[in-house]
Amino acid sequence: PLVKKDGLPEIARNIVERLKWEFNVTYDEKDAVGRRYRRQDAVGTPFCITVDHDTLKDNTVTIRYRDTMKQKRVKIDEILALIKEEVDVKNWLIYPATFDRFTDWGIWLFFVIETAVLTSLVENKLQYLRNNWMNLLIIATGVPLLWGGGTHAAALRTLRLLLMMPLLLNTSATVRKILTRNHLGTTLLVALTFTLMSGVLIAGIDPTIETIWQGIWWAWVTVATIGYGDVVPQSTAGKVFGAVVILFGLGFFSLLTASFSAYFVSRGEIEIEEEEAEEIYRLKDIVKRIETMEQTLQRIEDRLNKDRDKI
Repeated sequence: PLVKKDGLPEIARNIVERLKWEFNVTYDEKDAVGRRYRRQDAVGTPFCITVDHDTLKDNTVTIRYRDTMKQKRVKIDEILALIKEEVDVKNWLIYPATFDRFTDWGIWLFFVIETAVLTSLVENKLQYLRNNWMNLLIIATGVPLLWGGGTHAAALRTLRLLLMMPLLLNTSATVRKILTRNHLGTTLLVALTFTLMSGVLIAGIDPTIETIWQGIWWAWVTVATIGYGDVVPQSTAGKVFGAVVILFGLGFFSLLTASFSAYFVSRGEIEIEEEEAEEIYRLKDIVKRIETMEQTLQRIEDRLNKDRDKI
């Protein structure tokens, strides 16, 4: 508060009660406001909120930024959203639009240089270009997209993913084979369904989880037993439901570990059976050769005996 009277301390303490659940808040009413600003600057407080007599008229306060020392008037109901936006890490990661332009042109030039170099190294250049037609498509369509600018240039980043389709098709058979063993696919499907349903339910149960997407994120990290702590239920019902989700996560990972163990053990058994079958085949082949040799020796012996009798 600007002064310790006229109802200003009560308003300031009310603001502290609103903000203390989200941020580390300090209440200070000692000395002049300038000294308080310098004192908070020394300890690293990024924002100072001052309640003055204008607050009684229009329900606004003064927010002072430590880094720039600028001040502005903000309604009390907007303080929480403003500070959340200011400290959000996503706002610190925003880069200029020119950076997008440079990266888009860099990606396009990479495709041009890669295609030119590899085409010059192969003997059958026409065949190489036919097999790598996607690169030519990216180069041809990239020029108008880049000159046009905007979000259309982002299409260059996604076109390259189409080159992975043959690889995905080749591996899909292997993935299906793994998922069908020991009901691993069914286990994963049940876990995914439970996670999505838990996210939807917790968003309706706990008031601190504002959106379904926050609920799904909470359910995901809870089932995975990671628990980042960025989204936490506060109500009793939410905490009880969270305990149930944690127990499910432990059980799911136990089943998942058992399924993988059974899969690798069964693979080892199959390999042993295949090796045994191969050894048995070799033994049968050896036995067959020995029988053929015995028959041959018997015929030779019979012929020798006939020759002796004639003599």
